[in-house]
Amino acid sequence: MTVDFNNNAQFDNTQIAKGPSRLCRQIFVGGLPTSITQAGLRVWAQRTFQGRVINAVLVVDKKTHKRPRGFGFVTFDTAEAANLAVRF
Repeated sequence: MTVDFNNNAQFDNTQIAKGPSRLCRQIFVGGLPTSITQAGLRVWAQRTFQGRVINAVLVVDKKTHKRPRGFGFVTFDTAEAANLAVRF
């Protein structure tokens, strides 16, 4: 589907999902306990979701760089694995 924004430029949104883009393989995970660690998030993701986990990033407080903010991102090896995880 092509969308025209004020007749200025054409944007084909079917191109977003093409290719092995990291964003197509990454999901947001919220509601995490503040006691979780970076390694704990990765282990939890590997046990919970199908597909190979490539990376798990726990977002922490900017000032302390220690306290988890309760959310993170998990990157899978394929977009299909990420889609399955979202439907979990």
